[in-house]
Amino acid sequence: MPPHNFTAIDLAGTLIALLLFGPVLIAPGYVIAWIVNPFRFRTLDAPWRFVLSLPLSIALCPIVIYVLDLVYTPLVWAGFAASWIAFAALWCGRFGHPSLLASLPRFRVPVAAVLIATTWTTIAVGSLIDLQIDDRLDTSIVAYDHTLRTAMTDAITRTGFSHPANPYYYIHKPANLRYHYFWFMLCSVVDQLGGSAVDARQALIASVAWCGLGLLCIILAFLRWFDPAGENDLARRGLIGAGLLAVTGLDLIPNLVVLFRRHAVLPEMEWWNEQITSWAGSLLWVPNHVGALIAGLVCFLILWYAAREQDRMRALALSLLAGGALTTTLGCSIYVGFVFALILAVWTVVTFFSGWRSHTYVLVIAGIISIFLAVPYLRQLSGAAAGGPFAVLATRAFPGANIFFALPEFSQRWKTEMLNLALLPLNYFFELGLFLIAGIAQIVSHWKAGRWTPEIAAGICLAGVSIAVCTFPRSATQIRNDLGRRGFLPAQFVLLLWTVDWLWSHDKAAAGWNKLTGFALAALVFIGLAGTIYEVVLLRFLVIESDVNAAPAVFSADHNLGKRMMGARQVYERLKAVLPRDAVVQSNPDIDIDDIAFGLYANRQTALGGRGCGTPFGGSMEACREVFTPVANLFRSPSVPEAEVTAVCRKLGIKALVVQDTDPVWRLPGSWMCKMTPLAANRFARAYLIDLE
Repeated sequence: MPPHNFTAIDLAGTLIALLLFGPVLIAPGYVIAWIVNPFRFRTLDAPWRFVLSLPLSIALCPIVIYVLDLVYTPLVWAGFAASWIAFAALWCGRFGHPSLLASLPRFRVPVAAVLIATTWTTIAVGSLIDLQIDDRLDTSIVAYDHTLRTAMTDAITRTGFSHPANPYYYIHKPANLRYHYFWFMLCSVVDQLGGSAVDARQALIASVAWCGLGLLCIILAFLRWFDPAGENDLARRGLIGAGLLAVTGLDLIPNLVVLFRRHAVLPEMEWWNEQITSWAGSLLWVPNHVGALIAGLVCFLILWYAAREQDRMRALALSLLAGGALTTTLGCSIYVGFVFALILAVWTVVTFFSGWRSHTYVLVIAGIISIFLAVPYLRQLSGAAAGGPFAVLATRAFPGANIFFALPEFSQRWKTEMLNLALLPLNYFFELGLFLIAGIAQIVSHWKAGRWTPEIAAGICLAGVSIAVCTFPRSATQIRNDLGRRGFLPAQFVLLLWTVDWLWSHDKAAAGWNKLTGFALAALVFIGLAGTIYEVVLLRFLVIESDVNAAPAVFSADHNLGKRMMGARQVYERLKAVLPRDAVVQSNPDIDIDDIAFGLYANRQTALGGRGCGTPFGGSMEACREVFTPVANLFRSPSVPEAEVTAVCRKLGIKALVVQDTDPVWRLPGSWMCKMTPLAANRFARAYLIDLE
């Protein structure tokens, strides 16, 4: 098998994907904004037009892709082509737009903005690509989550935007994907545009970088068009906002306690508690949820501007855009979308009874549009929770307190709930740090001043509903509270804005803070910044340290994960070279941890993705039970004859089997592996083609 430099391959593909995301995430939003003219778009300086275009495209492209694909798939590409042609025409001086040559002398991008964007892109790409060191291929810890998102992106590329197949289920026929996959449609667009030069994972990595840029842009937009300070000292406030994205809560403290007391390292800094994830962590782990946040904020900001629009027809057009953005929010993250739907419902009631009826008018229209657009997608999601509840009533837990002191255990649930409630302030102080202090200070300041303007009321609504939803209900799963993790993002955003205002106003005030207060706040900033740096370094290098025995084993008890990933990727690269795109590839489904290598590298369908056959994302558990044992036996039983291997694979249409050294059959003498010739083989993985004729 010829050697590959997989780091160079990933870097080249990701850089191409970064470039391709430019026209995908700039041109559509730019053209729509030029037509509808929100925020007086046509009169803005060119850099500000681009600042608005990116979040607008993030908010509107996914729902447009989805709707157009429902009608006729080629319309998706026709829509993008039309936006690119219109964008080019605008910069050629058409339709009242200044030409590129006329705009260049006044096109000034702050050096700080370039440095921030470059630094973040470098961190994102460097954190997520594979690092090839000798015979090891070291992944980031984040790969554990990205394996699912990569497989879904590839499934959309293979099977379509609006009704993609579940990549982890193929029992006699494919099953429709049940997931919030709208962000991965954007990744698939770039995957398809890039051809053989870009794969699904590289497109996903590039999307992380662009998502961070979109978050920076929506912060600037809110500081200018929503924050009461408006354009006053906007450059300084924008720098503070960008800097605060690198600050998290006090998570570093319990991590250090675990390190020095228990001599252990948590694979992810946030895993010490029921997490409120840092901005860097959210972007690296779950760009789809941050994309949902951006879309929801675009919806809110458009409605905020539309309520002040004197032209009723333009206000209606803006409401339509806001409704589409809200549907994108739901399609990118069911949790963030659920919280934003509640926020807008509460805000509608507040504006009605406060006499701000122009807000109520546009909110109602946007809600109706969103419901209409969301119906087909919500039908696809039906049954995703296997008939179980979406959330249950429970106070946010504080399991991380056990790091500092032993919590009492109660047999009565109400006592546990009361304990969690009593510990809630301490829980949130550790998770939010500086942002909690700034948020409380701002609320107290407004209370004392008696200033309850629409801006203040709207901010309280955004933060308050998000906090309430993520404090008391929780996801109806026993393992993870995804609602509490991801639904908190709107509150985190508002707290960041309030912290910007708080820091900026005290910085401008003559008195400022006393020395003790200033020292305490500097300590919170330092710990929060150090926590983010610690998390980013940990996610990137823990696997490397684990493989050289410098840290506890991660996903591999024998400290050979890097070598194992190298072997698996080499095998999957060979399979991709010979198998058609619709081929079904099967690895061992009977494993404790999902097959990370399959999701990252296979770019193909599998029949049974794990012990549940991937049924949480679509398909029938009953059908899974019928075929699971025969397939699992191929990887664990020494008595399976070669004829049965072929029969089982033919029944399910499996074109190739991938066996790894951790599978029981690998170590069994006389197994079917010894009688079949592999297509590709190394010390850690082998691939066998199956004749389906």
